[in-house]
Amino acid sequence: MGADQVLVTDRERSFVDCLMFLDYSGGVEELDKSLVMFPSFDFDAVLKYLKLLRKPWLYSRLGFLLDRHADKLFFRGEARDRFLRNLPPGVAYLGSKRPGNRWVPTWRLMVPDTLAPTGNSKIPT
Repeated sequence: MGADQVLVTDRERSFVDCLMFLDYSGGVEELDKSLVMFPSFDFDAVLKYLKLLRKPWLYSRLGFLLDRHADKLFFRGEARDRFLRNLPPGVAYLGSKRPGNRWVPTWRLMVPDTLAPTGNSKIPT
């Protein structure tokens, strides 16, 4: 490859990288705000990348955030099921382990209180 060529990544892979390294990506709330601005989401591409990374807790993190915007991103059916089949056996965390986190059983995920589903949330628990 010549010096004038640059390798780039797609937005889905970049988003997963940000979820993997939250301290360097502006935090969970910022990522959640960014995700809602995606005009679409390539589930096949991101699932291939997640399989390559072999970090089941990323399925929990990303699946939860996609569920928050399921209507806009059409996250349902087979795409959603593929995430659910790859969850970690234990607890995953979206952010740091701290008091005030809330449990989301669907995703086997502890989330910051600011992103926790409420009683009228569409995210099944």
